[in-house]
Amino acid sequence: MPRGDRAGWDKLLLGGRLFPITSTWAFFNDDVQACVDSFVAGRGRVIYERTGCRVTVRRIEGPTLEDILLQLLPLTSGITRKYLFLPTAAPEPWTAFVKNDWRGADVQGELIAFACRGVTGVSVSEFPNNYDRATNFGYWGQRKMEVAYPHGDFDYEGHSLGVRVNDSARWEMVGLGEPYPTPFPDPTDYTARRIPDRFTHEHLAQGAAHFGLRPFDEDFYAPQGWGILVEDPEPRQPHWDDDITLDQAQHNGKGHPRLGQWHGWQ
Repeated sequence: MPRGDRAGWDKLLLGGRLFPITSTWAFFNDDVQACVDSFVAGRGRVIYERTGCRVTVRRIEGPTLEDILLQLLPLTSGITRKYLFLPTAAPEPWTAFVKNDWRGADVQGELIAFACRGVTGVSVSEFPNNYDRATNFGYWGQRKMEVAYPHGDFDYEGHSLGVRVNDSARWEMVGLGEPYPTPFPDPTDYTARRIPDRFTHEHLAQGAAHFGLRPFDEDFYAPQGWGILVEDPEPRQPHWDDDITLDQAQHNGKGHPRLGQWHGWQ
């Protein structure tokens, strides 16, 4: 596991053991099968048009969340190939979504796509700040929540809250950096002197809780021990689509013959 503030890692899902797989989650306000059908109808059509192949959809099981998530390995660079949908223990239908991108999934595209199809989406992302200038390896910190919800026909509205480390290695606010109207309670402490203290891990969990989500609770995911995996058959590109081990991803590509010189996170 990457070095850094051990307490910060302990707060993450599964204690950060499967970071960066668990660094970013999307949650869609619909049941699992409906989410899978919608996703396959969109991406599956594009893949078929490009390759003549169809995505595969299969149910996967495991005694624990960790066992289920390990079936996303190996991680990939370039083109993401595996997409996992999990039922949750939320009071109303919410489906958790994660994919096997080696840097931690950017799920904004999926949030927008689902919102335009009439389904509200929430993403929760947290990266402890463990970038090491001496070695030029590590991840830049981020705690962020995004919400996308339907607005009219095939359109959406979106809101982002949080903090992150920018290209200058300094913490900054996500969004406007000041209170603005949101369709949900804003837990940000805009009076805190230090920027990372304005949106803490606890604030992130509080924002998610408004929607009935518990993103850092292992028992919240796959309560019956199964999920649905969608796999993309798109051919790989030489020298671009590499398999990445979990250890290599946790150390930001260190030890990988091609990605070992890729630095930073954002």
